[in-house]
Amino acid sequence: MSTAVRRGVFHICCGMALALSGIFLPRNIVVITLGVMALVWLAFELARFAVPTVNRWFFRVFRFYVRETEATSATGALYMIMASFLAYLAFETHIAMLAIAFLAVGDATGAIVGHTVGRTRSLKKTLEGDMACFLSCIAMGFIFYFFGLVSDMTVIIVGSISATVIEAVPLPVNDNFMMPLFSGFVMSIV
Repeated sequence: MSTAVRRGVFHICCGMALALSGIFLPRNIVVITLGVMALVWLAFELARFAVPTVNRWFFRVFRFYVRETEATSATGALYMIMASFLAYLAFETHIAMLAIAFLAVGDATGAIVGHTVGRTRSLKKTLEGDMACFLSCIAMGFIFYFFGLVSDMTVIIVGSISATVIEAVPLPVNDNFMMPLFSGFVMSIV
């Protein structure tokens, strides 16, 4: 299994655990838990930068799940946890769950397709990856709709488009942070 696929599957599993926690736990418990997780992960990231031995250990243990560029910058996991915390804090539970699911599945699917079959360069990545992101966001929306977690198809379509745009456009802030917050904001307005 390629590193991109392995990292994508890990991203989907962790992200969907964060997204679906809103089904099984009360909102205040989810917010508190994610807030604590964000603080603990931030402390770990700071320790990793301050102590080279910790950073080397981290990259040895998680070599299949982190990018080389994350040796000197925060991991995507920190951005995902922080965005999930803020999404549950700022949006209605069903909107937060869907926005995080867009990140978990859409971003990972886009990366897997972009790295494995992507050929046509787009703004930031590949057109094939961007289309895979959009289609997987739509698919997640339909799953949420089928299970009665979201009742408005317009919300799903607009959310999928906004999540894909943020994933595709080069921004100075990590898309793991921006994707759920922007799509959640747009879905809240709709």
